[in-house]
Amino acid sequence: MNIPLMRATNVTSLRNHMKQYFDEVQEKDKALIITRSDDQNAVLISEDSFYEMIQEINNLNYIVKLLQSKSQAEQGELVTFSMDDLDNIIE
Repeated sequence: MNIPLMRATNVTSLRNHMKQYFDEVQEKDKALIITRSDDQNAVLISEDSFYEMIQEINNLNYIVKLLQSKSQAEQGELVTFSMDDLDNIIE
């Protein structure tokens, strides 16, 4: 996922041209940095971009877990269950 930056703007400009900025972020799939005087900037992205970003984070977290499991298996850190054990867990 690659969200190109549109540009940066300040809060006053955002307030005065909000519809234009929102349309550009949505239509051009770009991010807008909103600068603030107290150096606590914000970023505006589309909803689709947000959900893609969350999905990518979740995928990366899953890959980390898989790699940890692989490492544990390679080191012999396995737990085995018989079919009877599994049946007892289900009940």
